[in-house]
Amino acid sequence: MALELYMVGVIVADMERAVEFYLETREALDAKYAEMADFGYEPHCAPYDVTPDLRFAMVDDPDGNTILLSASTATDE
Repeated sequence: MALELYMVGVIVADMERAVEFYLETREALDAKYAEMADFGYEPHCAPYDVTPDLRFAMVDDPDGNTILLSASTATDE
């Protein structure tokens, strides 16, 4: 069964698997996204603020899994 996810205007159609990792800060999320891209993970969605307190990014791993990186930005200040 295929799953369609709708996240702030981003549609990930026919996604069978997704894994989410929580990072503690905006800077940690941005650094992990860049590190994963450097290791060959395909950028799926560059880091962006979902709300003033929540940041997301997505990459696809070599096996076709989508990895969601998320961070609360409320305590960054």
